[in-house]
Amino acid sequence: IHTGVVVDFGWSNLRVVPVLEGHPLRHSIKMLNLGGYELTNILEKNMESNGKTVRTFLDPKPSDGFGDFFSHPRILAPSSSQIDFCRRGVIIDMIKSLLKFKTQPDPTETIADYVYYMPGREPVEIQDEIEVLSAQFWEDSEDQLSLQSLINSSISSLPYELQNNMWSNIVTCGGLSKLHGFNEMLESKLKILAPKGTKPKVIEPPSPEASSSFSVWVGGSIVASYEKFSDLCITSSEWSE
Repeated sequence: IHTGVVVDFGWSNLRVVPVLEGHPLRHSIKMLNLGGYELTNILEKNMESNGKTVRTFLDPKPSDGFGDFFSHPRILAPSSSQIDFCRRGVIIDMIKSLLKFKTQPDPTETIADYVYYMPGREPVEIQDEIEVLSAQFWEDSEDQLSLQSLINSSISSLPYELQNNMWSNIVTCGGLSKLHGFNEMLESKLKILAPKGTKPKVIEPPSPEASSSFSVWVGGSIVASYEKFSDLCITSSEWSE
Protein backbone atom coordinates (compact mmCIF):
# COMPACT_ATOMS: atom_id res chain seq x y z
CA ILE A 1 0.00 0.00 0.00
CA HIS A 2 1.49 3.35 -1.07
CA THR A 3 -1.67 5.45 -0.76
CA GLY A 4 -3.86 5.67 2.32
CA VAL A 5 -4.24 7.24 5.74
CA VAL A 6 -1.76 6.34 8.48
CA VAL A 7 -3.01 6.49 12.08
CA ASP A 8 0.19 6.50 14.11
CA PHE A 9 0.31 6.17 17.91
CA GLY A 10 3.21 8.21 19.20
CA TRP A 11 4.37 9.02 22.73
CA SER A 12 3.49 12.72 22.48
CA ASN A 13 0.36 12.50 20.31
CA LEU A 14 -1.65 10.47 17.84
CA ARG A 15 -1.10 11.47 14.20
CA VAL A 16 -3.45 11.13 11.22
CA VAL A 17 -1.31 11.34 8.07
CA PRO A 18 -2.75 10.95 4.54
CA VAL A 19 -0.13 9.51 2.18
CA LEU A 20 -0.23 9.67 -1.63
CA GLU A 21 2.15 7.34 -3.48
CA GLY A 22 4.47 7.30 -0.49
CA HIS A 23 4.45 11.07 0.07
CA PRO A 24 2.73 12.55 3.15
CA LEU A 25 0.19 15.26 2.34
CA ARG A 26 1.29 17.70 5.01
CA HIS A 27 -1.55 20.19 4.66
CA SER A 28 -4.05 17.48 5.70
CA ILE A 29 -2.19 16.04 8.71
CA LYS A 30 -4.23 16.07 11.93
CA MET A 31 -3.09 15.45 15.48
CA LEU A 32 -4.85 14.24 18.61
CA ASN A 33 -3.29 15.03 21.98
CA LEU A 34 -3.76 11.49 23.20
CA GLY A 35 -0.42 9.76 22.81
CA GLY A 36 1.14 7.38 25.27
CA TYR A 37 2.27 10.19 27.59
CA GLU A 38 -1.21 11.67 27.99
CA LEU A 39 -2.82 8.25 28.44
CA THR A 40 -0.45 7.43 31.30
CA ASN A 41 -1.25 10.81 32.89
CA ILE A 42 -4.99 10.17 32.73
CA LEU A 43 -4.76 6.66 34.15
CA GLU A 44 -2.40 7.64 36.98
CA LYS A 45 -4.58 10.62 37.92
CA ASN A 46 -7.74 8.46 37.99
CA MET A 47 -5.99 5.84 40.11
CA GLU A 48 -4.74 8.44 42.58
CA SER A 49 -8.22 9.96 42.94
CA ASN A 50 -9.49 6.48 43.89
CA GLY A 51 -6.70 5.85 46.38
CA LYS A 52 -4.70 3.46 44.19
CA THR A 53 -0.95 3.89 43.86
CA VAL A 54 1.35 2.85 41.04
CA ARG A 55 4.32 0.90 42.41
CA THR A 56 7.60 -0.09 40.76
CA PHE A 57 10.62 -2.12 41.84
CA LEU A 58 12.32 1.20 42.72
CA ASP A 59 9.81 2.01 45.47
CA PRO A 60 10.85 1.17 49.05
CA LYS A 61 9.58 -2.22 50.18
CA PRO A 62 8.06 -2.87 53.62
CA SER A 63 11.15 -4.84 54.62
CA ASP A 64 13.48 -1.92 53.88
CA GLY A 65 12.88 -0.46 57.31
CA PHE A 66 14.19 -3.54 59.12
CA GLY A 67 17.79 -3.25 58.00
CA ASP A 68 20.09 -5.96 56.71
CA PHE A 69 18.25 -8.76 58.45
CA PHE A 70 15.53 -8.75 55.78
CA SER A 71 17.13 -6.82 52.91
CA HIS A 72 20.31 -5.17 51.78
CA PRO A 73 20.40 -1.41 52.25
CA ARG A 74 20.33 0.67 49.09
CA ILE A 75 23.66 2.11 48.01
CA LEU A 76 22.23 4.66 45.58
CA ALA A 77 18.79 6.22 45.77
CA PRO A 78 16.97 6.41 42.41
CA SER A 79 16.47 9.86 40.92
CA SER A 80 13.02 11.33 40.35
CA SER A 81 13.41 10.89 36.59
CA GLN A 82 14.26 7.20 37.03
CA ILE A 83 11.22 6.70 39.23
CA ASP A 84 8.98 8.53 36.73
CA PHE A 85 10.37 6.46 33.84
CA CYS A 86 9.69 3.19 35.65
CA ARG A 87 6.26 4.31 36.82
CA ARG A 88 5.21 5.22 33.28
CA GLY A 89 6.54 1.87 32.07
CA VAL A 90 4.25 0.09 34.55
CA ILE A 91 1.26 2.24 33.53
CA ILE A 92 1.87 1.58 29.83
CA ASP A 93 1.95 -2.14 30.60
CA MET A 94 -1.36 -1.76 32.45
CA ILE A 95 -2.88 -0.12 29.36
CA LYS A 96 -1.53 -2.75 26.96
CA SER A 97 -2.64 -5.59 29.24
CA LEU A 98 -6.10 -4.42 30.29
CA LEU A 99 -7.47 -1.77 27.93
CA LYS A 100 -10.00 -3.33 25.54
CA PHE A 101 -12.28 -1.79 22.94
CA LYS A 102 -15.64 -3.54 22.59
CA THR A 103 -18.21 -2.90 19.87
CA GLN A 104 -20.54 -5.26 21.77
CA PRO A 105 -20.69 -6.11 25.50
CA ASP A 106 -18.78 -9.24 26.48
CA PRO A 107 -20.99 -11.43 28.71
CA THR A 108 -18.02 -13.56 29.80
CA GLU A 109 -16.06 -10.61 31.17
CA THR A 110 -15.61 -10.30 34.95
CA ILE A 111 -13.87 -7.93 37.31
CA ALA A 112 -10.96 -10.39 37.42
CA ASP A 113 -10.14 -9.34 33.84
CA TYR A 114 -9.15 -5.92 35.20
CA VAL A 115 -6.72 -7.00 37.91
CA TYR A 116 -3.08 -5.99 37.45
CA TYR A 117 -0.10 -7.35 39.38
CA MET A 118 2.51 -4.68 40.02
CA PRO A 119 6.20 -5.64 40.30
CA GLY A 120 6.63 -7.38 43.67
CA ARG A 121 3.38 -5.89 44.96
CA GLU A 122 -0.18 -6.80 45.71
CA PRO A 123 -2.69 -6.95 42.82
CA VAL A 124 -4.84 -3.90 42.07
CA GLU A 125 -8.23 -3.80 40.37
CA ILE A 126 -8.57 -0.88 37.93
CA GLN A 127 -11.70 -1.58 35.88
CA ASP A 128 -13.27 1.86 36.36
CA GLU A 129 -9.99 3.68 35.72
CA ILE A 130 -9.07 1.72 32.59
CA GLU A 131 -12.54 1.97 31.05
CA VAL A 132 -12.34 5.77 31.22
CA LEU A 133 -9.48 5.60 28.73
CA SER A 134 -11.49 3.73 26.09
CA ALA A 135 -13.94 6.62 25.79
CA GLN A 136 -11.21 9.24 25.34
CA PHE A 137 -10.69 8.41 21.66
CA TRP A 138 -14.29 8.58 20.46
CA GLU A 139 -15.83 11.65 22.14
CA ASP A 140 -15.81 15.15 20.62
CA SER A 141 -15.23 17.99 23.07
CA GLU A 142 -14.60 21.72 23.04
CA ASP A 143 -10.86 21.11 23.37
CA GLN A 144 -10.38 18.47 20.68
CA LEU A 145 -12.16 16.33 18.12
CA SER A 146 -12.49 12.57 18.40
CA LEU A 147 -10.19 10.30 16.41
CA GLN A 148 -12.88 9.39 13.87
CA SER A 149 -13.74 13.08 13.38
CA LEU A 150 -10.08 13.94 12.78
CA ILE A 151 -9.79 11.19 10.16
CA ASN A 152 -12.97 12.42 8.50
CA SER A 153 -11.67 15.99 8.52
CA SER A 154 -8.32 14.93 7.09
CA ILE A 155 -9.82 12.93 4.22
CA SER A 156 -12.46 15.58 3.48
CA SER A 157 -9.72 18.19 2.96
CA LEU A 158 -8.24 16.13 0.09
CA PRO A 159 -9.26 16.29 -3.59
CA TYR A 160 -12.47 14.37 -4.18
CA GLU A 161 -10.88 11.83 -6.53
CA LEU A 162 -8.53 10.69 -3.71
CA GLN A 163 -11.05 10.35 -0.92
CA ASN A 164 -12.56 6.94 -1.71
CA ASN A 165 -9.10 5.34 -1.88
CA MET A 166 -8.17 6.94 1.43
CA TRP A 167 -11.28 5.64 3.17
CA SER A 168 -10.54 2.08 2.07
CA ASN A 169 -6.88 2.14 3.18
CA ILE A 170 -6.60 3.33 6.79
CA VAL A 171 -3.45 1.84 8.31
CA THR A 172 -2.81 1.81 12.07
CA CYS A 173 0.69 1.60 13.54
CA GLY A 174 2.58 2.38 16.74
CA GLY A 175 2.70 0.54 20.03
CA LEU A 176 -0.83 1.25 21.25
CA SER A 177 -2.45 0.41 17.91
CA LYS A 178 -2.16 -3.23 19.03
CA LEU A 179 -4.71 -2.72 21.81
CA HIS A 180 -7.39 -5.39 21.82
CA GLY A 181 -10.34 -4.46 19.59
CA PHE A 182 -8.99 -1.02 18.63
CA ASN A 183 -9.08 -1.51 14.85
CA GLU A 184 -12.60 -2.98 14.97
CA MET A 185 -13.87 -0.09 17.09
CA LEU A 186 -12.24 2.52 14.85
CA GLU A 187 -13.76 0.97 11.74
CA SER A 188 -17.23 0.90 13.31
CA LYS A 189 -16.96 4.58 14.29
CA LEU A 190 -15.76 5.57 10.81
CA LYS A 191 -18.70 3.82 9.15
CA ILE A 192 -21.00 6.30 10.90
CA LEU A 193 -19.15 9.33 9.49
CA ALA A 194 -18.12 8.07 6.06
CA PRO A 195 -19.94 9.44 2.98
CA LYS A 196 -22.76 7.36 1.55
CA GLY A 197 -21.45 4.56 -0.65
CA THR A 198 -18.03 4.59 1.02
CA LYS A 199 -16.78 1.57 2.94
CA PRO A 200 -14.08 2.47 5.50
CA LYS A 201 -11.46 -0.24 5.93
CA VAL A 202 -8.93 -0.27 8.77
CA ILE A 203 -5.83 -2.31 7.96
CA GLU A 204 -3.14 -3.61 10.27
CA PRO A 205 0.37 -3.86 8.76
CA PRO A 206 1.20 -7.53 8.05
CA SER A 207 4.63 -7.24 9.68
CA PRO A 208 4.53 -7.15 13.51
CA GLU A 209 7.65 -4.96 13.50
CA ALA A 210 6.00 -2.39 11.23
CA SER A 211 2.83 -2.17 13.32
CA SER A 212 4.38 -2.08 16.79
CA SER A 213 6.54 0.41 18.68
CA PHE A 214 9.36 -0.29 16.22
CA SER A 215 7.59 1.17 13.17
CA VAL A 216 9.74 4.32 13.24
CA TRP A 217 12.92 2.25 13.32
CA VAL A 218 11.70 0.07 10.45
CA GLY A 219 11.08 3.21 8.39
CA GLY A 220 14.53 4.53 9.24
CA SER A 221 16.06 1.23 8.16
CA ILE A 222 14.27 1.41 4.81
CA VAL A 223 15.45 4.99 4.20
CA ALA A 224 19.01 4.09 5.20
CA SER A 225 19.05 1.24 2.67
CA TYR A 226 18.49 3.58 -0.28
CA GLU A 227 21.41 3.88 -2.67
CA LYS A 228 21.27 7.66 -2.44
CA PHE A 229 20.94 7.77 1.34
CA SER A 230 24.35 9.46 1.58
CA ASP A 231 22.90 12.40 -0.38
CA LEU A 232 20.46 12.97 2.49
CA CYS A 233 23.24 13.15 5.07
CA ILE A 234 25.57 15.96 6.12
CA THR A 235 29.13 15.62 7.34
CA SER A 236 30.36 16.46 10.82
CA SER A 237 32.23 19.48 9.45
CA GLU A 238 29.07 20.74 7.69
CA TRP A 239 27.14 20.38 10.94
CA SER A 240 29.82 22.27 12.88
CA GLU A 241 29.81 25.05 10.30
